[in-house]
Amino acid sequence: MHLPGSLHDRWVFERRRLRATVNIVLRDCGLPDGWTWWDWSDWTIARPRGYVQVLTVEQYDESIADRIFDALDGGVFGWAWQTFGVMVFYIDREMEPDLHAWVDHDLQAMWIRGLVAPDLAAVHREVFDWFAQGSHRMDALNWREFEELVAASLAGQGMTVTLGPGRADRGIDIRLVRHEVFGDVLTAVQVKSGRTPVELLYVQALAAASIHDGNDESLFVTSSRYLPGARDFARSWEAGMKHRYTLATSDDVVAWVKAARDRSWYPDRRLRDPSPCGSGDLVGHVLVSTSVSLIINTFGLVVRQTPRAVLMLVLSTDIVAGDRQRGREVPRMPTEFSAVTSDELLAARRDSETPTHWWDIDGHLFTTWNGTSLHFDTMD
Repeated sequence: MHLPGSLHDRWVFERRRLRATVNIVLRDCGLPDGWTWWDWSDWTIARPRGYVQVLTVEQYDESIADRIFDALDGGVFGWAWQTFGVMVFYIDREMEPDLHAWVDHDLQAMWIRGLVAPDLAAVHREVFDWFAQGSHRMDALNWREFEELVAASLAGQGMTVTLGPGRADRGIDIRLVRHEVFGDVLTAVQVKSGRTPVELLYVQALAAASIHDGNDESLFVTSSRYLPGARDFARSWEAGMKHRYTLATSDDVVAWVKAARDRSWYPDRRLRDPSPCGSGDLVGHVLVSTSVSLIINTFGLVVRQTPRAVLMLVLSTDIVAGDRQRGREVPRMPTEFSAVTSDELLAARRDSETPTHWWDIDGHLFTTWNGTSLHFDTMD
């Protein structure tokens, strides 16, 4: 997704100028190399929080910070230390409100696109929050991502969804099972993105593939619109074949997204007993994240798991040594879940390079708790 016109060009220019300016400072400080620039999305899978560029410096010196501050003073960018040797840069909102808004939207959209796949959207409700704001937000999705969003929105409503490979799928992108009182209803789904209106032949092709596949219903979904002949065929096919045929648009997808958001993630409908819902090896296990400035432990009980994401219930702790400010602690395991609120849940995404690492949207790293008490220290 590109920023519109001059704003995109401005962003490219300012990003290049930022790097060039700071590079000069680093060389003047006697560092010919030993630093690396990153775009935020390449640096972390955490949700963007206003930071747009990251600089890692191997040889830290306090004088470097002062020189960079002077070089950027009065310009577009501000900066802060994230951790030792890691600088993060952001666009000054007051000085450049338009540029800040567009870059932030672009980064947020890129991050959401990375979570559109059904097994991630099932845990990260931010996906549904984002697209529930209007069909225009789907314009940035490519054809596969649009298929994945449709699949996620249907799965989020309690239906069994099988997303096809994307190619060579014999005319059916998604196989859908809707569970009703009198038995399961099988539906063949075809998804077509882009702005080109859907012609008759595509609607006819899905009808034939659906019958051949033994489905009870057909559902065509497009981000565009349907030509009159396509709609006429769907009506006549449904009446003559007694085979329900639904033509949906991105506005319908927005409605499905809202329904999924309201149903799939909220804990008061899921966590009703001491045996957490979900599946997978980690369900029922505790993950832990420890900050390094103040030593603060966050424990999370995995209550739902997909191949690439987990949903955790944040646990309170019991102090087993020391006092409230410094000592050792263990997580307090819950005995019931009926009173859980959404504020007590965290979503985390698996690190593709290190499968035992899980990152929440704020960039906190979670790993499996080893079962022993952990040191904490909240003293400044």
